[in-house]
Amino acid sequence: MTDHIEDSPIKKKNRGSRPPNSIWKDINKGEAVGSDKFAASCKYCKNTWARGEVSKLEEHLSNYCPDAPAAVVRRYITKVMEQQDKSKSSKKRKYSEGQSNMDDYHDSTELNEQRCTRINRALVKFFIACGIAFKVVEHPFFINFIK
Repeated sequence: MTDHIEDSPIKKKNRGSRPPNSIWKDINKGEAVGSDKFAASCKYCKNTWARGEVSKLEEHLSNYCPDAPAAVVRRYITKVMEQQDKSKSSKKRKYSEGQSNMDDYHDSTELNEQRCTRINRALVKFFIACGIAFKVVEHPFFINFIK
């Protein structure tokens, strides 16, 4: 009689950690440098980090990577902006009496015709001097900026 040995795949123990961040689709993960921390390098411009913090990597792809495809830049700009919006709305500030705030330092939000004309001229000069295409004005981020 022969012994029967069952072939069973070795199961890896689930450590219960978070799933990997989607940033690793656009960033090369290097050697581990701590608990769930890794060295990193950009897949597009080859910039490297000894310790790749997700927020710094997202900021790189949204603002600083010269070789990232437009779709990647757009995705991370949106992600960074959403995180900033969340952090702004979650911070509650209490002002003490006599404390200065931003309203003390800026002009009224009322725009007279002369001021609108000056702002429009400055904006047109900016577009022309910097060589920015006028189609940018239709982009949601530009519309958000103007508001």
